[in-house]
Order: sequence, then C-alpha cells, then structure tokens
Amino acid sequence: AIRPGEELTHLYTEASDAALLCQYGIVPPRPEVSMFNDEAGIFLQPSSVLRCPPQQVGEAEECLAADSELVMARSEALRRQGWMDQALPLFVLLPHDWKILLPLARLASLGTAQDVRRWQEA
Repeated sequence: AIRPGEELTHLYTEASDAALLCQYGIVPPRPEVSMFNDEAGIFLQPSSVLRCPPQQVGEAEECLAADSELVMARSEALRRQGWMDQALPLFVLLPHDWKILLPLARLASLGTAQDVRRWQEA
C-alpha cells in the first residue's frame, strides 16, 4: 500500500516526443530540444513528383500537352536516382533520409522536360 506523503516513481517507456505526448501527455520542454530521437516516415506517391508543377495546375491544357514528355523525363530522372519501381511509393525516414527531399522537390518544380534534362546534367 502507498502511504500518505510517500514518493512515487513512474518509469516511462523510451519513445519519441510525439509518442510521449500522445500516450502520456508529456510535452517537451522546448520544441527545438528533443528528449529522444524522433523519426517520422513519409510515403511519397510517384504522382507527387511526376505530375505538373503547382504553378501550372490552372493551365490545364498546356500542362496536359507537355505532360507526357515531362512525366517521362521526370520518371527517367527518378530511375537514375534509384527509384526503380515507380508503381510503388518511396518511403523516406526523417530525419535520416532528409537529403532526398530537396532534389525531389526541385524535380517536381521543373516545368519542362528540357529543364529536367538540364537539372540532371548539372
């Protein structure tokens, strides 16, 4: 039995900050300081990189006309970077795989097949 005034100790499982928040309501003292190694997994669908860049969505006809060549150029660029089976999503584990996100974002922002080819040559 626990006596009045007796100190209690509770041991929490080693978990990410997000898990501690969800399971126990523990908020890290400062957001920039992680209590443990936080990781997050992201599944990137091929269509998120292969389709027309956001600035062209309103220009549907032009986008569709250029789409075939642009998609093929992006697809080839992804294969060269190691994403061989583009029928499957790419799993990115953050922060471990953070370096892959910037090139993918850059590739997705390129608006023409020629831009994609120049980017690959750089």
